[in-house]
Amino acid sequence: MKRTALYAAATAMLLTAAPTALLLAQAAPAAAKPASCTETPTASGGGKTFVCGDLKKGDSVQGTDAADTIIVTGTLASGARVDGGGGDDTIAVTGDVLRGATVDGGAGADSVTAAVLGHYRYGEETENGKKVRIKFSDSGGTVTGGDGDDRMSAAYVGPDAVFEGGGGADTLTVESAGHVSRSEHVETLGGLVDGGAGEDRITVGTTGTGSDPKKSGVRGGTENDTLTLGFVGALVTVDGGAGDDHFSIDKIHSGEVVGGEGDDRIAVRQTVFLAKVRGGAGSDAITVGSMQHGSRALGGPGADTLTASTVNGPDQEGYGFNAAGLDGGAGNDRVTAGTVGTGGMIDGGADDDTVTVQRLYVEEKYQDNAAVFTAAGGDEGDDRVQVGFVGKKARVWGENPSSKAPGKDTISVVTNNGTVNGHLGADTLDVFTNNGKVTGGGDQGNTCKVLRGTAPAC
Repeated sequence: MKRTALYAAATAMLLTAAPTALLLAQAAPAAAKPASCTETPTASGGGKTFVCGDLKKGDSVQGTDAADTIIVTGTLASGARVDGGGGDDTIAVTGDVLRGATVDGGAGADSVTAAVLGHYRYGEETENGKKVRIKFSDSGGTVTGGDGDDRMSAAYVGPDAVFEGGGGADTLTVESAGHVSRSEHVETLGGLVDGGAGEDRITVGTTGTGSDPKKSGVRGGTENDTLTLGFVGALVTVDGGAGDDHFSIDKIHSGEVVGGEGDDRIAVRQTVFLAKVRGGAGSDAITVGSMQHGSRALGGPGADTLTASTVNGPDQEGYGFNAAGLDGGAGNDRVTAGTVGTGGMIDGGADDDTVTVQRLYVEEKYQDNAAVFTAAGGDEGDDRVQVGFVGKKARVWGENPSSKAPGKDTISVVTNNGTVNGHLGADTLDVFTNNGKVTGGGDQGNTCKVLRGTAPAC
């Protein structure tokens, strides 16, 4: 057969088959909705309303590009998926979202509510013939708002779960984020609450105790976020990320709060048991009401303002003696504290700082322990240090004794029963009443003045 005849035969076959293929394509059924779901069109707007029970592995509920309503009253098993699609959708899941399940609001300003990411159980069981209270939880899935300014809420975010706002200025509210161990009955945060890109507002009631800092915690994401938390537990990190973030926190128990890059504002009522607050880069303002048990606040690089009402070291040795307190870090900082007790330290950090403390003291039971003291002062740079009362075994210095960089410091003390030491550099020391020791630190050019009491050694 000639080549032209072959072309003609092939063309005829294509023309004959094309209508049949088109009809088959047109007749292909849409993806079947899960058996547990009903689907009805909304009254206006072109969207749909889905009402579903349990969704098993492989089940998928897909919204339209219009405003849809998706309600799931059952459990989302691993491999199940709910996707709002485009439009301003309303998604409500009243059952559990288990590990491997996904809820995605999609594009648009969505409202997404999930009761429990994971499985939480609380009640009583019989162990060794006795009734005991038990509570534990299983791993959770992923719930995300997608692009757009979303409003999201969850009662509980369990281990391995991800609760994320996505792109846009999102509002996230979580009552409790944590994992409860059946054996130890200790709540732990194994999941992640993340605002994502955009200026987000995140509120978390309690985080419990963390398990893996790389996979769990609370993150603001990029831009200027507002984070409000009730309780931050051990091994949990709350990170504002880049941007000028605002934090309001009731209590940090061995956890860590990080402002990140930007001029952050961090307010905490109480920190205990080696808790840490870090401003990060930028001119940050950190305010803490009560600091106890070796907890610390660090300004980081930038002109920071750190304020604490009371600072106390540990109740027992081993919990960070001489480490608790405020540290301005690099930059011209303003560091202010009210009462600083046993084991506390107020340090301006590098550069030219202003340090103000009302009262320094060491408890009587620790005054014979050479390893325990309370201190306040600057560090590298020309610092101004002002202290009202310095108790026995308490110290005021121009530079930290470990520093090797001299500075021209100005130290003013109202009443000294401890030690005032300019340390390195040509310093000016002014003490109104001295019952302790005042020394320039051995360098030349010091100016020391005591109005009454023991003469200085300058």
